Amino acid sequence: MRELLFKSTLAGLTLAMLGAPALAGKANDTLVWSTSQSLASPDPYYNQLRERIIIHRNVCDGLIYNNPETREMEPLIATSWEQVDETSIDFVLRQDVTFHGGQKLTADDVVYTYNWLANPDSGIVNASAVAWIAGAEKIDDYTVRIKTRDTNPTALARIADDIPILPNDHYADAPAGEGDRRNYGAVPLNCTGPYKVTGYVPGESITMVANEDYFSEGSKFKPHIQNLEFRTIADQETQIAELLTGGVGIIWIESKDRADFLARMGRAEVKSISILRMDFLQFETLGRSGSNPFQDIRVRQAVAHAINREAIAKNLVGDSSEVIHSHCSPTQFGCTQDVRKYDYDPERAKELLAEAGFADGFDIDFYTYRSRETTEAMVGDLRAVGIQANLRSMQFQALLPMQRSGEAQFSHLSWASLGLNDAVANTSHYFRGRPDDQHQDAEVIAWLEVADTSLDPAVREEHYKKALQKIAEEAYTVPLWTAVRYFGLSPDLEFQPHFDDIARFWAAEWK
Repeated sequence: MRELLFKSTLAGLTLAMLGAPALAGKANDTLVWSTSQSLASPDPYYNQLRERIIIHRNVCDGLIYNNPETREMEPLIATSWEQVDETSIDFVLRQDVTFHGGQKLTADDVVYTYNWLANPDSGIVNASAVAWIAGAEKIDDYTVRIKTRDTNPTALARIADDIPILPNDHYADAPAGEGDRRNYGAVPLNCTGPYKVTGYVPGESITMVANEDYFSEGSKFKPHIQNLEFRTIADQETQIAELLTGGVGIIWIESKDRADFLARMGRAEVKSISILRMDFLQFETLGRSGSNPFQDIRVRQAVAHAINREAIAKNLVGDSSEVIHSHCSPTQFGCTQDVRKYDYDPERAKELLAEAGFADGFDIDFYTYRSRETTEAMVGDLRAVGIQANLRSMQFQALLPMQRSGEAQFSHLSWASLGLNDAVANTSHYFRGRPDDQHQDAEVIAWLEVADTSLDPAVREEHYKKALQKIAEEAYTVPLWTAVRYFGLSPDLEFQPHFDDIARFWAAEWK
C-alpha cells in the first residue's frame, strides 16, 4: 500500500512539474544533488551529517588525500611528510595554495586549524574524530609538525579525510550563539578545494562554483562541471519527480524497491554500491532520563532475537547488503566476526521478555532519522513479540542531542565511520566513553584505548576483538546490516560512486 501510494504521488508530481523549466542540468552546466536532510551549516566541524562530510570533501582540502581506488595516501596541500617520532609527523607544504577568499595558505593556517581542533573549548560536534590531536607547531612558513596525544596508527588517514584546513583566525569573528557560546557554524566557509561556496540558505540549499584557481592536478582536480548545488527536498517522491523532470541531477534512493521502480521507468540511470555505512539499534542503558527496559540485558537480547535481519536486508536493503553481528563494518581493520550472534527467534524473544518481567510487552518511543522503510519493518517485528515501538522520525540534528542526553532510549541509527576503514572510527566512536557512548563500560573503554593507540597490528586486533565480543555478549547494540547506496542519476551525467560513500563531484562530468 505504501509503495502504491508512493507511485501514485510520484506520477502526479511528475506531471505537475513537466511544464516548469528545468533549472539545472547539462544545458546550464549545473549539477543539483538532493537528499532529505537539512544542513544547519556547511561548516566541516559544526555539523555531523554525511551530507556535510561530502560537501567539505568537495569544497575543502586536507594536507594529504586518501585515494579510494589505490587506498594509498597522496600529496595534496602537503608535498611530503615524515614520521619523526611516535607522536610527531612533519609536513612540507605547497607554496601555491590559495583560499577561496584570496589568502595565500601558509603554515600559520595549518597550525591554527589543528590547534583549534585540539582545544576542547572549540566545541566541535564530532569531537571524537579529532580527540587524537595534541596540536601543531610551525617549523617555518611552509613546514609544520602535527603532534598526536598518543601513538596513533590511523593518524595519516585522519589527516587526509577528517581535517580540512581553514585560514588563520577563521572563527575569530563568529557571531553570538546560544548562551555564552559563539555560533561558529555560521562563519562563511573559506577553504581551498575544487569547489567554493557562493550561497547558503540554512536548512534549504548550498550553492557552489568551480574554483578556477584550484592548484591540484592529481586525484583531486579542477571540476568538469561548473556549478554544484545541494538542495534539501524532504520527501523521496518529490526528489524523484525533480530528477525525472531535470530539476535535480543526482539523488540517493531510499530503498531497493524504489531503485528498481526507477530503473524500470528507463528515464534515469540507477547505480548502486555496497558502502562502509552500517545500520544498528542503539539502547540507552545508563538511565540518564529515568529507568527504562533496556537496562535489563534480557530485554536487549529479546530485541536482537525479534528482528528478522536477513529478510529486511535482502528485501529492502539490497542483494549486496550483508547481515552483521559485530559492531563494525566487515571491511574495517579490527572488525572480528567471532562474536555472539542472535538469530531470528521470536519465541525466544518472548521468553526473554517474560523473564525480564515484560510478559505483556511494553510501549517505547523508537527514533530514526533515515531509512524509514526498514525502521517500519522492524516496528512490525517488535510488535509481533509484544513491544509497541512508536516510530519517531526526525532530522539527525534534532535527534543527536536527545541521544546524548539519554532522552532517546531506543533508536535506529546509521554510521559511515567518516569514510575511515578502521574500527577506530566506528566501534571506538560509540564505546570509548565519548558523548555517543550510551553504556560507559569501563572494561570496553580500556580495551579500545589500547586498540586505538598501539602501532602493533596484532595488539590492535586482539583488543578490538575483546571489546567487540563483550559488546555483543551484553547486546549493547544490535548490529543490523551493511548499507547499499542507490543513486538516481540524470541520463546526461557520468558519475562514479565509491565504497567510502564520498561523492567526488569534481570528477563528475556530462556525457
